[in-house]
Amino acid sequence: MEGNAVEDRTPGGQETASRSALFLTTKDMNRLGAGGQRYSVGVVQLIRKSGFFDRIEAESTRARPDQPTSRQERLFHLGRSMFSSLPEKAFAGVSPSRMRAIGQAMAGSHAAYLFDNCETLWLMDRFPVSGARVLVSHSIEHLLWRDRVETDTRFPFWLRPILRRDVAKLKHLETDGVRRAGNLWINSLTEAEWFREVTPDLNLVVVPPIFGELEDLPDLPAIPSKPLRLGFLGTMSWWPNAEGLDWLIDSVLPGLDPAAIELHVFGGGSESYSDRRANVFGHGFVDDINDVWNSIDVVACPIFSGAGINVKFAEARFRGKPMLATNFAARGLPEASGDALLLMDSAEEWIEFLKSSALEEFALSRPSESARRRYADSSYLDDVYSFFDRAVNGA
Repeated sequence: MEGNAVEDRTPGGQETASRSALFLTTKDMNRLGAGGQRYSVGVVQLIRKSGFFDRIEAESTRARPDQPTSRQERLFHLGRSMFSSLPEKAFAGVSPSRMRAIGQAMAGSHAAYLFDNCETLWLMDRFPVSGARVLVSHSIEHLLWRDRVETDTRFPFWLRPILRRDVAKLKHLETDGVRRAGNLWINSLTEAEWFREVTPDLNLVVVPPIFGELEDLPDLPAIPSKPLRLGFLGTMSWWPNAEGLDWLIDSVLPGLDPAAIELHVFGGGSESYSDRRANVFGHGFVDDINDVWNSIDVVACPIFSGAGINVKFAEARFRGKPMLATNFAARGLPEASGDALLLMDSAEEWIEFLKSSALEEFALSRPSESARRRYADSSYLDDVYSFFDRAVNGA
């Protein structure tokens, strides 16, 4: 994972000493996958484009970063965490061989060390860090975990006290870690404000999910399908996705004519939804994301819980697709109804609109160029360069 600067962005084009950065993550950086992984890959690509560093390397703490942690493995790691000050997430998937590789990488002299999500922050104490420290935050992790512990009815009652202690450990790791790092890269305006209250003097940059440049996108089909195709994108192992999809299938689709509207679901685990209703089609993981966007007319994004930014919401805007979503799906982004976007929270509102004559015109609408460029790499190059100049040089 090495790359050179795209252009000389130093003042006056002056030469500078070689600068490198190390990106420490739990993810597989060699492929595009679910939302969090896609965001991490985008972060590294954007840093390369900014030109601040001559080289950026990435190391994963996990021996199998592309494979989800099983329930049995998580329980094992939870047991380990009971005898440690670290939360369960810090142990997940970590192997001795990867720790040796991480140690060797961190022993190098880097201008900046980037910790992708708070579960990697414990590496600051495990290995020497000679440069600036940056937390790359996808969400406020301990609040997300706390909400799930308190609301997920699948957790047995005897496990909840143990999980609450784990939430407290994760909170300490996250809040203490960002204070010590002093530099925060985050994707959400809402959560940026939360971190500012915890650490007022943070060096901070807000970068939503970014997906390249508009000029590189293929053209979209101009004529909606008949029946109209709603598209839902997301990995089903992420419970906010499963919750939102269940709501759409159980509360909205029964009120619609199945001959007029189809629901097409894409992402890992979505193939199991094909038997839910006659007009629901689960496609599973699709290798070429362009095939997904070209096959749907309107994006459906009914999200009611979670944290951080909904990556597929952002990508739908970037790709120029009209979208129906809940207000929660747009949290942390400067978005409102209008400009090929309609935010509604009740099933009755969704049903009324999807049965209305306005749907066909809405399916033909496209977000404005300014709305789409909000998720383009070039919109953040200067911000990213300035952020690292402050982090590394104290500028």
